[in-house]
Amino acid sequence: MRSAVIIAAGVVVPLCLVCGVGAVLFGRSALQGFQAITRTGSQFLAHMQAGDFKAATQLIAPAARATYTQTELRRRWGILQSAIGKVQGWSVQNFKISADSAGSVGTLNMRVQGDKGEGTAEFVLKPEGEQWLITELRFGW
Repeated sequence: MRSAVIIAAGVVVPLCLVCGVGAVLFGRSALQGFQAITRTGSQFLAHMQAGDFKAATQLIAPAARATYTQTELRRRWGILQSAIGKVQGWSVQNFKISADSAGSVGTLNMRVQGDKGEGTAEFVLKPEGEQWLITELRFGW
């Protein structure tokens, strides 16, 4: 009986350690992913708010820059501000990061506060080197 307890402890304790380390690494990875996509979304909105559409396009993935040109970003921002007023600030509503054999994809939804109402900014992002860049963008109200 005593040897069975020792054997069980020899299996259970290492298994618990492995699970604990895995949970810590997963939590850290999720936090870092959240911080990275939130940083990109916030920087993008700050550039848009400042009217710096050139800097905003630098946060668009190269493959999506033909769609999201400076002119197109200016047009979309103007429509958003027509609906909600001059943008005053924003906050994260939710996010999701998923990974498969094709790579990682993040989605970020932010609430955008205007002086006449609220809108949303919805981003799809992919990692490019050390930074997450925007591949799709939608504004709503």
